[in-house]
Amino acid sequence: MRRLWEKMTDYLVEENYKGLIRLFIALLPIIIIMITLLAGLIYFIGVHIEIFAIIGVAILALIGFITTNPKKEPVKPAPDSGVNNIMFFDRILTRGLYDIFKEFAFQFHVIAPNKFIDLKDDLPSCFDSVKGCNIYRFKIIGDGTEIEAELFRELLISKIESALTSQRLSLGKIVVEYQGRLYPRVYLDEIRYVSGAWHLVLIICDTQTTANYIDSQSQNKAFQNQSVILDIEDMDYE
Repeated sequence: MRRLWEKMTDYLVEENYKGLIRLFIALLPIIIIMITLLAGLIYFIGVHIEIFAIIGVAILALIGFITTNPKKEPVKPAPDSGVNNIMFFDRILTRGLYDIFKEFAFQFHVIAPNKFIDLKDDLPSCFDSVKGCNIYRFKIIGDGTEIEAELFRELLISKIESALTSQRLSLGKIVVEYQGRLYPRVYLDEIRYVSGAWHLVLIICDTQTTANYIDSQSQNKAFQNQSVILDIEDMDYE
């Protein structure tokens, strides 16, 4: 088709009208056949107009149905943000503990960390299904002089509260409220001295479930203290 068009153009440019006529005569049978087919198609459509009308309406209805009711893709569940939350708060706590142990290493009898990774425990921070909340694990190497765990706990809680108050630890207020009761924003859940290092587990109180766990821990400690007092009284009685 392209060559045919180029040939006709060449004839017109060269003003070769004889060649143009010969080309038209050569194409005349093809033109007649095409006109005949077109006329036959128009006649066929005219005779069966009702059928084509029904087919046309059906096609339009189908197109309308497809465009107004697109196939819905299966809804994908929103990605779980639990892991992201753990990583986010883990970084905040890491920076806070880094500043505390860097500044007060002598009081805690620990080796001041040089990098954040110095505070990473062997076990990662994670969601604890038993406790029903996220736990954040850290480790700090002792300087060889072990102090009492309770003294270490009291010192660390005091420094964390100071960091919260000064906003060096960007987690809000020192305490939070759930159902009319106050809970520490950062709760020191576990503290163990193993193989020359302190292993710490911190919990951020940000849900009622976490508050319930803190309550249960407080009750357990109160029960243990009561048991110790009773044992002492029994020994005195003997």
